[in-house]
Amino acid sequence: MPLSWRLIRPLLLVTLVVTLALPAMVWAQDGDGEARPVVIQGSLELEDLLTALRDAYVETAPDANVTIDPRGGMRAGFDALCNGDVDIVMATEPISDTQIKGCLNHEQDFVELVLSYEAVALLAAPEAQLTCVDTDAVYNAWQLGAPEEVSWADLGSELTDPVSFYGPDEASSAYLLFRSLVPAGELREDIETARDAADVLDAVQAEGSRAFGFMSLAQFEALGSEATVAPLQLRDQTGECFAPSVSTLGARTYPLARTDYLYVNAESAQREDVRAFLQFVLGEEDGVRAIGPQQGYTVADEGTYAFGINNLLTGNTGRTFSRPPSPVSLSTMEAGSLTITGSSLMYELTQALQAEFTSRFAAAQISTDVVGNTQGWQAFCSGEADVLQATRPPTDEEAALCEENGIDPYELDLGAQALVLAVPAANDWLECLDADTAAALLRAGTEDQPAVTQWNEVNADWPEESVLLVAPPMKTGETDFLVYHLIGDLSFPVRLDMAENADPLYRVAGVANTENGLTWLWWTDFQQSDADVRLLPVGAECAAPSAESIADGTYPLSYGVRYYVSRASFENPMVRAFLWHLFDETSLNQYAERGFVGLDVDALRNTEREEVYDMLAAYEQAAAEMNATDTGADSGE
Repeated sequence: MPLSWRLIRPLLLVTLVVTLALPAMVWAQDGDGEARPVVIQGSLELEDLLTALRDAYVETAPDANVTIDPRGGMRAGFDALCNGDVDIVMATEPISDTQIKGCLNHEQDFVELVLSYEAVALLAAPEAQLTCVDTDAVYNAWQLGAPEEVSWADLGSELTDPVSFYGPDEASSAYLLFRSLVPAGELREDIETARDAADVLDAVQAEGSRAFGFMSLAQFEALGSEATVAPLQLRDQTGECFAPSVSTLGARTYPLARTDYLYVNAESAQREDVRAFLQFVLGEEDGVRAIGPQQGYTVADEGTYAFGINNLLTGNTGRTFSRPPSPVSLSTMEAGSLTITGSSLMYELTQALQAEFTSRFAAAQISTDVVGNTQGWQAFCSGEADVLQATRPPTDEEAALCEENGIDPYELDLGAQALVLAVPAANDWLECLDADTAAALLRAGTEDQPAVTQWNEVNADWPEESVLLVAPPMKTGETDFLVYHLIGDLSFPVRLDMAENADPLYRVAGVANTENGLTWLWWTDFQQSDADVRLLPVGAECAAPSAESIADGTYPLSYGVRYYVSRASFENPMVRAFLWHLFDETSLNQYAERGFVGLDVDALRNTEREEVYDMLAAYEQAAAEMNATDTGADSGE
């Protein structure tokens, strides 16, 4: 329905903030001035869940008007959504291309949200010693038409005894879900059913059991410590095994599962009453997080719900969840290689990202060459490397070299890091650490000039106290960074008699308990410390470390954390897959754990991730069309 005839007026004097934590109750009016309800249609299977969510919401917003009418099912719901006649459709499967075309024909659009997941957990008797089973073998054992007798050997076990099948009763949501997921559309008839999932678990775990059972993942998780077995992993056609979990359900890699969606009419998504209801459902602890598991549903992770709410608020329309999980069509078994170069300061992060990537793309060969920023930019802009890990942007000369060689970098900015120096809070005499002071403290001794041992040897006004330098191990790079960026001399002879310890929190806590100590550590590590220390200003301008001075680069010992991926390397599908991996949830968690200054993980997870998906998907489509054209030309068409 066009917005022109909808009149919005506030019923509660509350402003809808970005998070919608205190939703304003502002209702759309119909032509007669009566409050129009939030109208929900769609899948009958989700009616009970949405009704429970609606009832919980009304307890917090008594004036809310939300109606649920599943008559006609999903098809009728999508038709009404695309006609502008309903606000929300509840669906147990993604909107189809035909339905999307119907929306476009009526000049309507939609916002796609994930509500929950439903998954079947398979449990095998411990004596079978199974951890991963071929998906086809599971189908051939459980579906109607399967052999009357199935042995454990048919499932890959060394045990040859026949299998006994157990599951919840035929009216349960878990049974109906499993039935809908097997190719035959029906389960075998000799399943021993039970009203309580705990009875199925008991049958599987009984001594000498030969039971092969199933229940919903939510039911299994609710049993908690009662379970001494784990759900089976399922092996796909590539040979990779996937266990049922929130991550595999979200990635749609575990086959015995489905995603439950809410589709919101794009115009309705602008209404505050619709937003307030959906914020409660997806964003509040009393919403689907609490009610979903009670009704046998597995809830999504925080990032998924945050992304959905962001879609709602920003008007990000289309199939943002149900599209392929990756825009890159590359088998995880495919062999390939890529080259990473650049600064050693990002080596640890890159290694963590690389480990996750190669755990999925087992045949990927990644060469990492730590050569520093200058040589890294040279190699990257010459086309010798696919990915650059850099702590600074290119110089004008480096940018010109990239342009000359047709290297157009995609930049992923993760914020900034900094090295900070800490002294005891009681130290009121060391006001600033400039290059000369740092050199005097760190210089190795010679026969002619021994290393300083007392603070007053550096400055006569300072106390006659011994110098205690508590340093990270030389191999970790912090001291080299300090010398290069503060003293400015790579050949500087660093003293080797410092007290070394690899734990930054131990170092800073130890210094806090002295009168004469000095240590240095990364800013992000310092954020986890409550030690009673003072951070030193450094450099010629005596700049103090702070989130602001680190972010804008005015603190001398700060640096940017950036990845650059060459678009010229996009012809290599492994490079495209690695770029997408930089936005994987595991990668986003790596960034968040490090807490770089200025890092906006939500922006990466939402806006920037969407842009990268679209960029890679467009490249894939163009490449596919070019291949199709070339194939046609080769065949003489």
